[in-house]
Amino acid sequence: MGMLGLPFLIRNENFSAKIYATEAAATLGRLMMLDLVSMQKEIKQYYGTNQSEYPRWMTWEEIKLLHPTVKNIAVGENGSDLGSWQPLYCAENVEKCTERVQSLKYGEETCFNETLIIKPFSSGLEIGSSNWTICSLGRSITWLSSSIFDSAYAMNFDYHSLQGNDVIIFSDLSLLHGVAKDADGNRNFPTFQAPTASDVLAFRDGNDSEEDFSKSVVSTGESSEEMDKLAYICAHAIDSVKAGGSVLVPIGRLGVVLQLLEQISLSIESSNLKVPILIVSSVAKELLDYTNVVPEWVCKQRQEKLYSGEPLFGHGDLIKRNNLHLFKEIHSPDFL
Repeated sequence: MGMLGLPFLIRNENFSAKIYATEAAATLGRLMMLDLVSMQKEIKQYYGTNQSEYPRWMTWEEIKLLHPTVKNIAVGENGSDLGSWQPLYCAENVEKCTERVQSLKYGEETCFNETLIIKPFSSGLEIGSSNWTICSLGRSITWLSSSIFDSAYAMNFDYHSLQGNDVIIFSDLSLLHGVAKDADGNRNFPTFQAPTASDVLAFRDGNDSEEDFSKSVVSTGESSEEMDKLAYICAHAIDSVKAGGSVLVPIGRLGVVLQLLEQISLSIESSNLKVPILIVSSVAKELLDYTNVVPEWVCKQRQEKLYSGEPLFGHGDLIKRNNLHLFKEIHSPDFL
């Protein structure tokens, strides 16, 4: 998802930095950027193009009508962030952005400016998501992004990126967004317990086997917790369908959506319901096709399915059985 903002940087003539991404992240990111451009085009076709450069909702008269929470997200306190909004990029910007990206496999090294060795490792969060090590002159840094130790679909967290480094930089503290605030608006952070010597040695001792270390850290219950959340969503979706309603699910992390498709189809089948599942996206087919041919980017459980002759994910079977339908746009004649 972070790649969606990359064309804004590329569009700036003063931006000249080198861009690195894993092969999977670059491919999926390009498709999602093109989908965003397509959605913008569809909106213009529906509402017409006889409008100013900025949409009507960005006028101060409309902004004042927004809910305070939404207003604060959109324009900041007292509208201070309103000037930060920019027109969306176009397909040409996306292609130029893609050309600037140097893609790598997990564990593949590349040299920057003949001084730095850069290497990506799986973060476990998403297909193609990564942590990075940067080495130079006997020193090393790990750039640690949002990570999951035990993923139900992506390649599991690779702890080798944490071993033997001089510095670890946390680049994503998004988990802190859920920390509660007190009456004065201060965050109530959980009590931090200093690591013991044995905790530190878990990362520093090279004598431990990979299997032993994995067992010691992959006990967080992250995967089961995520599955519980998906089960919760499916249960309420089935209740809505039984009541005669429809369920609209925004697309977020791709891997979660793929799991949700599998879980909700099972829930529909077990409830003896005949309900179609629709995906509206200009790149839906490309995304789903790609995710079933990338065994090197998914977890071992998914890889074993492929070796057994099964697809990595279940959406292919859903399409064959006409339980899952793909549409490029919401105004498609077939969709209506």
